[in-house]
Amino acid sequence: MFIDIVFPKNNEQKIVDMAVKLGLKGLLFVYTKKKDLSKLDAKGLKIYQKEIVLKENPTQHDLRKGIDIVHGFEHHPRRDHTHYRNAGVNQVIAKLCKEKNILFGFNFNKVLSAEDKQVLLGRMMQNYIIMKKYKVPVVFFSGATDEYGLRSYKDVKNFFEVIFKDKLDGDNLDKRLKENKFKKSEKYVSEGVRKV
Repeated sequence: MFIDIVFPKNNEQKIVDMAVKLGLKGLLFVYTKKKDLSKLDAKGLKIYQKEIVLKENPTQHDLRKGIDIVHGFEHHPRRDHTHYRNAGVNQVIAKLCKEKNILFGFNFNKVLSAEDKQVLLGRMMQNYIIMKKYKVPVVFFSGATDEYGLRSYKDVKNFFEVIFKDKLDGDNLDKRLKENKFKKSEKYVSEGVRKV
């Protein structure tokens, strides 16, 4: 099940209405502080908030703390080198993501709003190649801030499949949410161990 990550600005109901029209199954609202969504009419959508730690352009120190998803390494003003892209990810970060079981995210909204789209896409392609090499699971999302920024699952998935020239799994975020819920339960003891 595809769950989209959005960054609402007091327009949650409009985003939910558009998500239902687009056929999305779930939304993860990202805020700086937890917000009361009890009055929100979910219309059959699964709504999540604060069940996942998302960090844009983190440092290596941040990666060691227990983040669930990282994204935004490509969005920096540094110039690219002659023979390779300055994409912000190297083998050290990829190994840390694999070791700490961190998802690597690609934000579709950043592609739409980028000034130099060709540079950003080249950096995203390079980051994907590195993450694939180290077997780090990736997640893609619309990153919408309003209802007009939302895209259907097929649109976002097909865009990134064309860019990365590879088949992508849209269920990584759903699996992570289930893992986090299990880790907070009484049955969880440690990684690979649970009470029966």
